[in-house]
Amino acid sequence: MAVIIHPVHRKLAELLLMIIDHGSGELRVSSIEVRLLLPLLIDNLRLVRETDELKNLALEAQTAGDMDWVQEITMKLDEMEAKYS
Repeated sequence: MAVIIHPVHRKLAELLLMIIDHGSGELRVSSIEVRLLLPLLIDNLRLVRETDELKNLALEAQTAGDMDWVQEITMKLDEMEAKYS
């Protein structure tokens, strides 16, 4: 199974490499970095919410015994994953 890294996560990792003090582990964040960081954090929040909502819906559908709905939701999750591969 491949580990999928969303582009937002890659950008967050790259930004962290730029703003972390590698000696102390502390963040050195200026207003420029905050302006770069905030949109990435917002995108990450959207991605996490969308994924969690679909997974919760899949659980609801499975509990209700609606396997067609489970399959539909699983297809949406697969489509999301395919975009990031």
